[in-house]
Amino acid sequence: MARPTAMLRPKAALERRQPLEARGARRLGRGGLAAQSAGHHNVSLSSFYLYERMLAVAFLFSMMQMLNIGASCMAMADWRAQQIQFVWFLAEVDGLSAGDIFRQIWSTEPEQIQQNRAPNPSNPFLSVASIIEGGRTSQVQVQPGRVDVIYSADPLQEDQAAFHSLFDLVPNLTKMLQGVELNKIVVRDAFRLAAVVTVLKPVSTYEHGVGEFIEALGFDFAVPNATDLVFQVNSRKSLGDVNVNRLIQLGTIGIHSGNFTLMPGARIPMPDASTTQYAARRHFDFNTVPDGRLLEHASHGPILRSLADEITRVIEAGAVRGLRS
Repeated sequence: MARPTAMLRPKAALERRQPLEARGARRLGRGGLAAQSAGHHNVSLSSFYLYERMLAVAFLFSMMQMLNIGASCMAMADWRAQQIQFVWFLAEVDGLSAGDIFRQIWSTEPEQIQQNRAPNPSNPFLSVASIIEGGRTSQVQVQPGRVDVIYSADPLQEDQAAFHSLFDLVPNLTKMLQGVELNKIVVRDAFRLAAVVTVLKPVSTYEHGVGEFIEALGFDFAVPNATDLVFQVNSRKSLGDVNVNRLIQLGTIGIHSGNFTLMPGARIPMPDASTTQYAARRHFDFNTVPDGRLLEHASHGPILRSLADEITRVIEAGAVRGLRS
């Protein structure tokens, strides 16, 4: 027959009056008492109780850290790349061909190659090679003083999904770096090197883009109906034996698109339908600081990789927060 609950009250009251050492002994059970009987008399029961609490706190802290990391990864999954760009600043570009560099980077033939013997302000390029696949453009530009290798998303699609062609940053960044390091595409010394990345996070309204802008800054500037938001900051850092500018731009963009039905000889009509899509924008331009010395061509691959790794780290750390280290 079960005991009435009234019989348990004196025992509970007694337990509340017992000191921490006694309650700690009950938690330890036989294992804790056996340890003392084996000669570990220098450790008190209160110390075991404190140690038990410390383990519990450490476990909770570890779980919180895991949750924070998971939340950060989930947040970064919303940000996708719009453009990756590597730049070589050179004293002279004679003999460099955009088509040849394109084949070395992407191991395929370009769809279009343009040559220009007389560059001018409206068309400064000596040669351009490019291909468009899946709404994304792979391109190499050679102009006086510089070579650019670019992978970018087409901002507009026929289905009006302005951000449909955004891509994952890390795998495409890695692929471009492998092409640079494997083939040493610019075999001449450079004054300066740069890695440039733009990432976007599509949002439903401009106000949501403002929220992302405030989150990146770390404080609310409390300006009502804010528009045309732009924030820029540069922070220098040494990467190995090279000093680097780490330039970040934050903003919010809107892309307007519309469909027109054109008739021969008729005036351009109003669009049949139009949409506006918004995105938070983060732009990262990390480049070596000119110091009067040339960067040997054998070092270009490692330097560009260090720039790309630093951009990735800063993005994952939350843009502006990433510049603190």
